[in-house]
Amino acid sequence: MKGEENMNNTESAKARAQEAVKITWLGFYINMVLSLGKILTGVFGRSAAMLADGIHSLSDFLTDLIVIVFIKISSKDKDEDHHYGHGKFETLATLLVSVMLMIVGIGILYKGIKDIIESINGTILEAPSYWAIIAAVASIA
Repeated sequence: MKGEENMNNTESAKARAQEAVKITWLGFYINMVLSLGKILTGVFGRSAAMLADGIHSLSDFLTDLIVIVFIKISSKDKDEDHHYGHGKFETLATLLVSVMLMIVGIGILYKGIKDIIESINGTILEAPSYWAIIAAVASIA
C-alpha cells in the first residue's frame, strides 16, 4: 500500500514537472519576442523606459532557462548521493533568479538616477517616439 502511494506521488510530481517545463517554454518564447521588440523599440524609439523594460524582459527570458534546467534537475528521483531527492535544487534556482533580477533592478535604478542627474544639470533628454508608446501598449496587450 505504501509503495503504491509513493509511486503515485512520484508520477504526480513528474507530471507537474513536465507541465511546469511546458509552460515555462511558452513563457521563454514569449519573453524572447518581447525582449527583442522592446529593446529595439527602446533604442530606435529613444525611450529609456522601453529599453529598461526590454532588459527586464530579457532577464525573464534568461531566468526561464534557469527554471527549465532546475525543474529537470529537481524532479529527479532519489539516488545514492541524494537520499532525499533533488528538490533542494529548486531553492538554488530561486536564489539565482533573485540575484539576476536584483542585478537588473540595480542597473535600471542606476540608469534612472544618471538620467535624472543629467536632466538637473541641464541636459535635455530626447523625447521618446510614438513607436515607444505603440510598443508599450502592444506589450501590455
